[in-house]
Amino acid sequence: MYAIVIASHSGFALNLLRSLTGVASEVFVIGVISPLWRIVHPGRFFSLDIDESEANVELLSRAINRIAAVHPDCVAIPADTIAGGMLIAAAPSLHCALYPSPSRLLLDAFEEKWLFYELCRTHGIPTPPSLLIGKKDGLSIHPITQTIQPPIVVKPTNRM
Repeated sequence: MYAIVIASHSGFALNLLRSLTGVASEVFVIGVISPLWRIVHPGRFFSLDIDESEANVELLSRAINRIAAVHPDCVAIPADTIAGGMLIAAAPSLHCALYPSPSRLLLDAFEEKWLFYELCRTHGIPTPPSLLIGKKDGLSIHPITQTIQPPIVVKPTNRM
């Protein structure tokens, strides 16, 4: 089996690459992460902005299909949610297997903290008391402490 790892950042991708050792015959990496090209065999790293722009989804499709033409037993594996979204967008035009991934709605819930909170609540998964504040301009600690007792963690709802 040949693996094509698509990654927008190196953290998860490095762990995924390590887990593929001894499982995949060869691993190709598509992304913009400089540490990754150092550990992938020369000629197996393809630089591409990992986002969901139409142009880059098309470039990703072409890159994966070129690999699949030579290695028909390959599988495309997203290393993170951004890469997963890009693979979902490219899926209809790909000529290879895709690693099982969640639906677009579920992927979005994994990426956006408030959607994830709502998903957990919908399925009865315990969550800490939470409050959606909105824009940080409206952030005032006093009204928050009336709803949620300290200690309090304030985080953006999306990305890291």
